[in-house]
Amino acid sequence: MDENQVNQMEMGMDSQTTFGMSVNGALETPPKKKKTGFVIAGIIFGLLLLLGAGAFGMLKYREQQDMDASEEMIAAFMKAYGRLHLEDAYEMFHPDVRDGVIDEQLDEYMMSGLTGLERYLDLYFGDMELTYEINNSKRLSEEELEDLLSEIDDSYDADLDIAKVYAYQVTEVYSGDNGTLKVRDNYFVGKDEDDWYIIAVTTDKIIKNDVSFSITDYLTTELIDEFMVLYSEAIDECDSEKMEDAYGLMHPEIRDVFLEQWVLQNGLGDMGDFVEQRNSLYGGFSSEYEIMEITYLKGREWNSILRQVEDYFGTKFDFGMRGVWQFDLKETFSGSNGTVVMVENYFLGEEDGKWYIIDINSEEVISDTLYVQPVYTGDEGYASVEEAIEHYMYAYEDFDVEEAFMAFHPVIREYALAKACYNDGVDDAEEYNEMINSLFGGSLTVTYTITAKEALSESELEAFSYLLWGSEVPPANISDACLCLLEEHYEGGGATLDTEELIMAGKDGGQWFLYNSTIIPEDFDIDAFDF
Repeated sequence: MDENQVNQMEMGMDSQTTFGMSVNGALETPPKKKKTGFVIAGIIFGLLLLLGAGAFGMLKYREQQDMDASEEMIAAFMKAYGRLHLEDAYEMFHPDVRDGVIDEQLDEYMMSGLTGLERYLDLYFGDMELTYEINNSKRLSEEELEDLLSEIDDSYDADLDIAKVYAYQVTEVYSGDNGTLKVRDNYFVGKDEDDWYIIAVTTDKIIKNDVSFSITDYLTTELIDEFMVLYSEAIDECDSEKMEDAYGLMHPEIRDVFLEQWVLQNGLGDMGDFVEQRNSLYGGFSSEYEIMEITYLKGREWNSILRQVEDYFGTKFDFGMRGVWQFDLKETFSGSNGTVVMVENYFLGEEDGKWYIIDINSEEVISDTLYVQPVYTGDEGYASVEEAIEHYMYAYEDFDVEEAFMAFHPVIREYALAKACYNDGVDDAEEYNEMINSLFGGSLTVTYTITAKEALSESELEAFSYLLWGSEVPPANISDACLCLLEEHYEGGGATLDTEELIMAGKDGGQWFLYNSTIIPEDFDIDAFDF
């Protein structure tokens, strides 16, 4: 054994002395070491499992939150669209694609604005109702999302920076009086920063479409809409240019001659005068209309209408109409002076892809409560009702009926005289004079007595105004109105006439005028009046 071996053995003995033996040389069992490595690893693994399960649960919770938020966009869109609040509905689309989507819709339906599209949809379905059901949904993969964003950029020139998109297959049912449209669409809803938006919608399949409605019906009603709006605004604003724009919707071959005839018929100088006349006549102006019936005119029917148009204007027109429709409208024109309700026939035709109004004919006046408020600015009139009656009565002695009616208010003078002539079976004042002259042999004296005179209350004036205007609304400028009962005696040429007459008078601008005169029939109960 060499020296190195001896040294190693001594070192080994020393080691055993330290870790394997007691100091007295007795052999002891070495203490067992604890397996702490396996225990710690188990604890960490368990913690990792718990943390993993918690993270997975949190991810599922957040995913569900995202799906709920994205579905809310579809629900909000359907709610607004179903109520025909299209502007609100398209607010659900991403701002960068919204205008493009709207333009796409308007082009598809050939509309000029969302308001028109709302009206069209309601007319198309006949009081539209919308229900929907989400069939299935999924989150797009990165590859699917990339393809979708590329298509959106190509369609709407919108480079969207969106990392998460859900796709929903939705079945929509549009229904109404005209039928049902059932369509399956794909909605893509994405999150941009903190906000969710619909970013695209594609049609998958039209399942059912039995809606019976013609696009022609709507396109022509849109033209009528435009005409009525311009017409109403023109009169309301006293704007002759808008009136000319309204009639500018007529066919170019007819619009000028139509305007000339319109102005001529109303005894005016130009369209500006016509606008002012209508505004003054109605006392302010508003209009509305209702389409009562729409009729497609066949060739024979249209040719008959065309001949009537040509006869009326005294000229021949070269219309190249491919389709002509007749719209019967109930129009209501209103103002502070009353209301006129009438039915008019609008004839619309299509030429080279554009629609025009061909003619407008009045068919029937349903109701007319229009009256003119007397506005007196001259120096005529009388200091009292008695003076007005005196002028009226004694003019008959000179066989001058026209002079007698000078006692009436200037605004209704011609109307009152025409009514008197009609009631007595003559054509005009001259014939009336001849009739009186013949009856009394060229010599006439008139005596009368005002046997009763009563001021009219506001309600009584309203009642008696019906005799004047055919309306329950009294002329605004009549004040201090009164009703007089006259006993009249006419004598001349061996003839006599005794009668009673009710005369209504009123004050305007400090001057008295007569407004109505009524000969009382013999069987009339005068005691019914509370004099």
